[in-house]
Amino acid sequence: MTRVVLDNTGLLQKLMWDDGVHQWMEQWSTPKYRCDKYGQCGSYSKCNPDNINMFECMCLPGYEPRSPRDWYLRDGSEGRVRKNSGFSTCKNGEGFVKLERLNLPDSSFDAAWIGMSMSSSECEQACLTNCSCTAFTSMNIDGKGTGCLAWYGELMDILQLQMKGWN
Repeated sequence: MTRVVLDNTGLLQKLMWDDGVHQWMEQWSTPKYRCDKYGQCGSYSKCNPDNINMFECMCLPGYEPRSPRDWYLRDGSEGRVRKNSGFSTCKNGEGFVKLERLNLPDSSFDAAWIGMSMSSSECEQACLTNCSCTAFTSMNIDGKGTGCLAWYGELMDILQLQMKGWN
């Protein structure tokens, strides 16, 4: 006898009854890891799957939980808000904080290539000229030079890597 269970966290499991031990045994489940669930930590945060005994979600620098109560209960799905949210930083000498060992945020909706053959500093300057630009990366694309990818809007689905990732 088998059953498929989808719980309130989004975990999907296929279970099989084991008569020998009189319990349901997992055959497979998805997502396999805590950080594999899209939006696990909400916007402007990173998910660290290696925080075994701690909350896997961490705010990006300059952000705080949108819902401190939910954050305390280890639910990061509401995302973060900018500290000092009433202050506009656009064109006021702002810059970017360099983050390392991360996968790239979700690029399916709010990201665009803004140039090829741009250095990292040129990429940053291009992003700074647009008040909607929230992040950028400059990466080497095999045989095509260095591309500049920028994000506009909320940063989602960032994973902390143990090995070197994209800057």
